[in-house]
Amino acid sequence: YREYDTVLRRLFMIIMTMSEESLKAAKENDQKWLNTIIFMDQDVNRYADFCRRILNKRGYAEFKRTPPMYYIVEQLEKIGDGYRDLCRYFSKGKKLGKQADVLFNDVNKFFREFYELYYKFELKNVDRLVLRRRELREKFEIAFEKSEKDEMLVLFQIYNILDNTFDMNGPLMAARL
Repeated sequence: YREYDTVLRRLFMIIMTMSEESLKAAKENDQKWLNTIIFMDQDVNRYADFCRRILNKRGYAEFKRTPPMYYIVEQLEKIGDGYRDLCRYFSKGKKLGKQADVLFNDVNKFFREFYELYYKFELKNVDRLVLRRRELREKFEIAFEKSEKDEMLVLFQIYNILDNTFDMNGPLMAARL
């Protein structure tokens, strides 16, 4: 089971790298780097497949925690796809708008907060994550009203990453409590 935990941590780390680097590359309009980040999703897929295989063959160390862990792996894979899709969009020469820039950074921080919660679970931090998501959703509502069509596509993708990250909250509590 140590190999599962090691690979899962790598999965988190690759996605965090994708999140941070995709924002930088989008700001700098660095086509070459954006295309490199797109290929990082292949590692995300490979690690997610490995974790799913272990969970399907052996289950998690505490078997009752297998379904929530499987769901978390599924969501991580979707989040990786979200960052890949953002990089594809920006690699076509599209620009990052001001609202999207701020929210992109906020959602990256939110993902990092979830990662920290996953590895250092404390119930009070779950509440903080719930409040943080509410704040971010309000920011998105305002941004959606003010944005142009091109920025709307970016905002929608970032919003999906936020939701996919938050959706791991319930399974994480099921696995930890």
